[in-house]
Amino acid sequence: LINGPAANFDANLAPNHAGMKRVHTALQDVIRTAFSSGKPEIALRAGRCLTGMAAQARFKDLEGPPAPGWATNMGSAAGSVNRARRLLLNNVQIWSIEELEEMDLMEQRAFTQAHGGFENPGVSLSPRSWYRIETNCGWGTLHGSATTVEHHHERLAGWYDQDPFTERPGILRVVPESHGLEMEGAPFWWAGGFQGGDTTTLKFTCGNIPGLGRGITHELTHRFDGAVFGGLPGWLSEGRATWTGAAYGSIYDTEFVPNHASPGTLLGALNMGYGNQEKLEELVGSGPEEYRDNYTAGYALWVYLNTWAGPENPEQGQPLIPIYSERLQSYMEGKERSRGDPVAVFAAFFADGQDGRPDGMKEFAADFKTFLEGFHWRNKAPWTSRYTTKTPKGDPSPTIMDEPTWSWLRGRTEPWFGQDQARVAGEILLGVGREKEAVDAFTWSLRVDEPSDAVLDDFSKILQRLGAKDAGWVIDSWARLGGPHRPPPKEPAPFIASLPATRGFLERLAMAAKDYNSKGLSMTASALASDHDKLASLLGLPLLYMVLPGVKVRLENKDFGLHPFDTPPRALSLGGWGEDGLTGYEDRRVEGLWYMDKQGDLHVGRKEPRKGTDTMDRASRWRDAFALSKEWLDPGRWKLSAQIEMTTAFVSGGICLGWTRRDRNIRFGFEVGDAAYSAGVKPSAAVTDRLSWHLRDLYVRRGGQSGAVAFKNPDPTFSLEILVDGPTAEFLVEGQRVAVVSTLDGRPIHGKIGFFTSQGAMRIRNPVVQRLDRIRFSPAGPALGGGLHPTRPGEDSWRELIHRPVLGLPMTVSGTLLLWFPEETSKKLAALKTGEREGRIREVLSRFFMDYAAEDPSQGITVVLPKSIDPAIAGRLKSSFDQQASGGFSVAFHERDTTLEESEWTVQGWTSPAVAFVDPAGILLWAQRYGRYRTGFPSELRRWMTMHHDHIRTGLAGPKE
Repeated sequence: LINGPAANFDANLAPNHAGMKRVHTALQDVIRTAFSSGKPEIALRAGRCLTGMAAQARFKDLEGPPAPGWATNMGSAAGSVNRARRLLLNNVQIWSIEELEEMDLMEQRAFTQAHGGFENPGVSLSPRSWYRIETNCGWGTLHGSATTVEHHHERLAGWYDQDPFTERPGILRVVPESHGLEMEGAPFWWAGGFQGGDTTTLKFTCGNIPGLGRGITHELTHRFDGAVFGGLPGWLSEGRATWTGAAYGSIYDTEFVPNHASPGTLLGALNMGYGNQEKLEELVGSGPEEYRDNYTAGYALWVYLNTWAGPENPEQGQPLIPIYSERLQSYMEGKERSRGDPVAVFAAFFADGQDGRPDGMKEFAADFKTFLEGFHWRNKAPWTSRYTTKTPKGDPSPTIMDEPTWSWLRGRTEPWFGQDQARVAGEILLGVGREKEAVDAFTWSLRVDEPSDAVLDDFSKILQRLGAKDAGWVIDSWARLGGPHRPPPKEPAPFIASLPATRGFLERLAMAAKDYNSKGLSMTASALASDHDKLASLLGLPLLYMVLPGVKVRLENKDFGLHPFDTPPRALSLGGWGEDGLTGYEDRRVEGLWYMDKQGDLHVGRKEPRKGTDTMDRASRWRDAFALSKEWLDPGRWKLSAQIEMTTAFVSGGICLGWTRRDRNIRFGFEVGDAAYSAGVKPSAAVTDRLSWHLRDLYVRRGGQSGAVAFKNPDPTFSLEILVDGPTAEFLVEGQRVAVVSTLDGRPIHGKIGFFTSQGAMRIRNPVVQRLDRIRFSPAGPALGGGLHPTRPGEDSWRELIHRPVLGLPMTVSGTLLLWFPEETSKKLAALKTGEREGRIREVLSRFFMDYAAEDPSQGITVVLPKSIDPAIAGRLKSSFDQQASGGFSVAFHERDTTLEESEWTVQGWTSPAVAFVDPAGILLWAQRYGRYRTGFPSELRRWMTMHHDHIRTGLAGPKE
């Protein structure tokens, strides 16, 4: 299996244009049928999906195989969307701001759930009806947008000294995800919003209303520019909009700060080369190759042309007179800028040698470069005091907790054709009974999307109904698509009969395990039984469950005898090294900037061995390098070990694991060494006695982790160890555990391993991988990811259980509140009277439900009791408390061999229960000893509950689109 089919398996699957075409054609059929049968809401969903596909097909920087030519036609899809919206216009309720504000919290949440699609969006009007706001984000987004949009409009009208829209109300449409922007026709994959006529479309994800206001201001600037000036070049249009989006403080400010400037953005333009004549002429001429450069370089040029008054301060009492501002106004208002060579026109306005202006573009570029350089933090020019980064005080910015805005996806980069859109297409086609085309869509989605339980469940059911039993079993049971709460295979793989060698191997493993056991070699027998059970579990076959006397204790005590229980480590380099994409480490990528030496060590950041006799270079060059293993590590339990040696005085680099695509992986980055010495700022290097680290998994809804590690002894070499178990990875530097992370959706970590640098170079000495799957299937098998399990051992403190999986306990779809009762002390157990223990549990639960009810939560409750309690208590507790738990109520039992650390605390002899929050993917996010709270649940627990309120689709935010 490993050396045959698996070795040739393309993890991303090959494109199937015929299947894509069937999906595309089916959606067109759905639109026609929907209109003819009076169902414009279905036509709208299908039309938006086709629009999203067309938008992706037009992206020039699309990843993966190119989109087929037929996919680029957006016209008919957009026409269908507009027609459907006109038909639905009178069916959609418009909510006044007053009506929205009269809703209580439960009504607000119900509103969010009811208006999760654009066939029935949440709609309101701004106070003076200047804007119609449409959104599928939720109540908080709609209310915040409706109550603030006119303030941004008024500020812009004052800046332009006119309002061209007094008789032209606009539309503000807000979506929660990038693919929603594509469904509205986004011109670029990276856009956070766009302006089309009088319609402003924005993405709003995990944000706040003041932040959304910056985006609204940016896009409305385009609306005003189009009406007042018409057709401004990209650098000027984006430069002005970037400036207006930053140059105010509060939503309610009526003016912009005229001398506002961002040194970081100005220096960004300098670093991108726009202080040079060639790049500057490209900017104002045909436009930069990367349109996004207009934001940074256009901002810098706008600030310069609008404010620059020369380096010398005027005499006291004399005003500063900008050199270019009048010409800039004429340039924007005149038609000359759109005629002839744009560089020549620009020079005629701003480099004509008149009134203190430079003579020619060469002189203009030199002056512009001097202006940009003046903002460098090391040597700021005196005239920079004319500018400010300050604005009036801003507004309170509580995070909006609308569930659809809390994306479960990774941050969007250049998409593959069909990313997210194929999934939506499958849901639409399944909903109208086009099951065969839905299979095509979901198969396409498997190629371009990370799987979610919601989609996999739908896909499996269709395949089973259509008789595709092999494929249905794989969707249900393949380890790469697994998760902590996906059930194990219910039956053997239907294709097992076609694998006689595999069946024979399993039989021989079982025979060998029994044979060794009969000879008294119990550890060897257990190891072979574990190998059998691992393979059998992958195929849904019966396990041996061989529990032999003494083996569990020996494994727990690491008493392996002469031979290790697990398979020995092997060099990661055996599979070879290659190179591929890694987002954030591509702009300055030097291809092939790595090599493997004779010892099998990997060097990243240099192409060949250094020439000198020393082991380290002082200079640490800013260059991106990435070496990626060719071996794909499948899900399970394994450990990576290596020694990282600095070969330059400073290194900024790291390791990525679970690499399945350039934008889908986990990254442990670090900075080590002396950056100032490396840059020549100081004459001698500080000792290397610490390391700064950061951990990122690229999901939108959560930030990273970071910290520092002090070395016991200064050394340019440090050890790095990563233990992966299912969805969880823990990182150890110099033997110190520094971080733990689990995948957001609970999916197992699998894929390739890579090493990267952005500055300097490093040597990865003896990188080895050891599979530890045997211990997982042994009698001493720990809880998955070292997490919480009622019978298996895991971490022994609630603090260390954070970010780890919870298994073996009832969970609910919106997350779960655990109330964990530890075992009582032997002294307390001996003193208990009949019914006293149950009375104590009921007293705690009664108090708990008072705090719970105050939150109106959608989360369920799982009470976990010690195994020593009479199991009949479960029914009695459920009868008493089930109706009080809006999200469900369950009782489970545990028999942890070790006491959780904080559970040892007692109050009046009773051990203290713990309360914990487990997210919908089954990952523990928060835990604390449960006590008497004066003001309800702790704020951090309430935040986790609110963030996951009303979540209904594991792995995806919001309802089906």
